[in-house]
Amino acid sequence: AERLARFADSLGEKKLDKLLAELRRNVEDTERRISDTRRRIDELMGQESPEPITTNEGQEMEKLLPGLQSRFETLEQQAKTLLKRKRLLEKLDAQPDWFNYIAAFGASLAATSIMHPVDTLKTRLVAAGSGGSSDDGGAAPAAALSLADLPDLYKGLAGNLAKEGPSSALYLGVYETAKTQLLSTPVGAFPIVVYLLAGAAGELCGSVIRAPAEAIKSSLQSGRDASALASAQRVLGSPEGRQNIFRAWSASCWRDVPAGAIQIAIFEGVKLFIVNLPELSFDANTIGFEALLGAFGGGIAALVTTPPDVVTTQIITEAEGGGGSGGGGAGFLETLGENYERGGVEALFLGWRERTAYWTPAIGLFLAFYCEIRQLAVSFDVFPPAA
Repeated sequence: AERLARFADSLGEKKLDKLLAELRRNVEDTERRISDTRRRIDELMGQESPEPITTNEGQEMEKLLPGLQSRFETLEQQAKTLLKRKRLLEKLDAQPDWFNYIAAFGASLAATSIMHPVDTLKTRLVAAGSGGSSDDGGAAPAAALSLADLPDLYKGLAGNLAKEGPSSALYLGVYETAKTQLLSTPVGAFPIVVYLLAGAAGELCGSVIRAPAEAIKSSLQSGRDASALASAQRVLGSPEGRQNIFRAWSASCWRDVPAGAIQIAIFEGVKLFIVNLPELSFDANTIGFEALLGAFGGGIAALVTTPPDVVTTQIITEAEGGGGSGGGGAGFLETLGENYERGGVEALFLGWRERTAYWTPAIGLFLAFYCEIRQLAVSFDVFPPAA
């Protein structure tokens, strides 16, 4: 925790040191100019017929002071912002590790509840496309929807919450722990690498819970099972179902691990870059700005990992005994190859709009809610730093 605190503090201190150095240079320059002007005034006053102070020195002095005052105010505001961020990081670091899991769990429930209808559309689109029921890649189901269908889009919400809540808690909880450990190694000199490795480790742990929950959720969303209990019994109650879960988990690792690494690395990396820009003084810890950064990272990660998402969804919705494009027990690479042979790149990116439309705001909301929950704990002084 102390290493993480020192690392976090150093990020702000580097920028603060630059601002203070610039401030000192401005002060020294101003003092020098004032001294030169006073000396010039003394020389003029010592003359029998002193010249009026309308020289270039006086005019330069008049122009200099307002600009310096404005610059001092800007530097002061930037310093206050950095000091505020430093105090926030100290208080965040004082929070126990278990609270990271609680904050991530709550953030995931909120974001998933808001975005579940889009996820349902994406799942149905891929299921329809893999079954060949739509000539245009499965767009028809979305086009036929009306406002009256909205309640039906929340079908499988409980399964989705069960999938995302615990797995997201593991994702960010393990991420924070792994990040702390990696910062104490030589890898810590490269923050982006730290974010990528820690994010991948967190997502790998979360996928163990996510795989069976996603199989249940997807079966409900695609209409294959009438209830979560029936889906759970079919998915987990037979050797074939458990084998399919293992295949789905193996496939999901190709999707979730890189996605989890990319989205958090973009979120943390861009935020770190912006915080250390000396000319910017706005607060990067607001919920709106963090939602924007999270959406940016989530959208890129979702787009890049669309092909493995298509394969994963096909595997977990595959009928027992075969029938899907995965073909009766086909693995990830085999299914990926069959998709490409069947429809080329377009088949690999089936549903990319729906996936990106879902994960862009979903990750933005998730990371913003996560940061906001932790900052609320700071505001209420739930975990005061040790004296």
